[in-house]
Amino acid sequence: MTPIPGRRLVHFSHIEVYEFPCLLGDNPSVSAGAPLTLGWTHTSKAKMDVRLFEQRRKPRRSGKDLQSSAQSRQEYLTEVAGYTQAEIEDAAHQAASIRRKREKTAAAATNHKAFDKLHLVLETIVRKSSKTTSSRALLQRHLKAASATSASPAKEQQANKASRAA
Repeated sequence: MTPIPGRRLVHFSHIEVYEFPCLLGDNPSVSAGAPLTLGWTHTSKAKMDVRLFEQRRKPRRSGKDLQSSAQSRQEYLTEVAGYTQAEIEDAAHQAASIRRKREKTAAAATNHKAFDKLHLVLETIVRKSSKTTSSRALLQRHLKAASATSASPAKEQQANKASRAA
């Protein structure tokens, strides 16, 4: 490599490779089974020449090659890491439970956005309504009932009773 005048070059001669254990994790992003996580303390450390490392290392992986199936994670956890079947099943159950709660939250947020849009449309109609005051009053009652509904189930029941009585 010919140096370019005015440019600095950086060279690496050695690297240190740390190995960490894979442990039973708690991240719910797995699609099925128990998740894995890296431990905090390294189990080994090796110093080697960069050229030697580059010659020996396996080809880089990406995408699907980096994912492991629920079955392969379970096999690793029982055979290599020494976890019991009960521990693995408990972690898988906890991950699935957290995943379901997150999905519920995401769905509720989507529904809330749709409700907010509807609420804005109704407010616009009430504001721009130049017809009779009775139609404006009716829309305002619906807006109040809708606001009460989004606040709590108890308020939803009250709003339903009030609209039935009207």
